[in-house]
Amino acid sequence: SIHSLLIDQDGQAWVTGSNSKGQLCLGDFEDRLIPQKIPVDGTIISAAIGSEHSLLLLADGSVYGCGSNEVGQIGLGENVQASADPTIIEGLGVVESLSAGLGF
Repeated sequence: SIHSLLIDQDGQAWVTGSNSKGQLCLGDFEDRLIPQKIPVDGTIISAAIGSEHSLLLLADGSVYGCGSNEVGQIGLGENVQASADPTIIEGLGVVESLSAGLGF
């Protein structure tokens, strides 16, 4: 899967590319050929993407995830295989940085 995530000067995130697991956080599984804004309330200060998931760090220290959760990539428990909507990851407290990837 190939996707890109960009953060603008206003703290809004924009995504484009493959969306087979909902990793674009747009509420569906349709690929996008032009950037679309992720619907999240709050200022996004950082992001990380893996092969089929995305993580968003907001200014208040909360983290949202979307995409594949087949092996727990977005921390939504074992009963959620994927989330196409940006979903807050509970129980983290205030997060200062994040990272994601494939094939470490």
